[in-house]
Amino acid sequence: MEKIKEYHRAQLFDGIDTGDAQHLLGQCETLWLNPGDVLLSPEMDNGSLFYLVEGEMSVHLGDITNPALDVFRAGECAGELSFLDGKRPSAYVVASDRSEVLKIDAQVLTGLVQSSHRVAINLIHILTSRMRFGLGKLSDTYEN
Repeated sequence: MEKIKEYHRAQLFDGIDTGDAQHLLGQCETLWLNPGDVLLSPEMDNGSLFYLVEGEMSVHLGDITNPALDVFRAGECAGELSFLDGKRPSAYVVASDRSEVLKIDAQVLTGLVQSSHRVAINLIHILTSRMRFGLGKLSDTYEN
């Protein structure tokens, strides 16, 4: 996989061996999204984790027409909550521009975790960061 060097800038793959990742990530489907395409929605089931290789995606709570709560850029991932708890996504994730996304299914992610526990630790860090971000937004709402 030519893009393996791109994955090193991703928090999810920080500190893992390129060889281990290359074989497993080579099994993933690459999605190309155009501006306005919906990657995740509370109306759709999700069984994958999505890694944004290139592009930008906006995150919307409640309704897709609501202002973006956050923006994901290359190197970030989406869908981790619904992937882990088996429930539908809590937000809409929409392509802001032409985006390349790697769709990581459960089998591949399990293989990555088995080959390097660092992936699991990185996923915990991502979840913690998202929780802190969400709590910060909530706190701002109460202060205003």
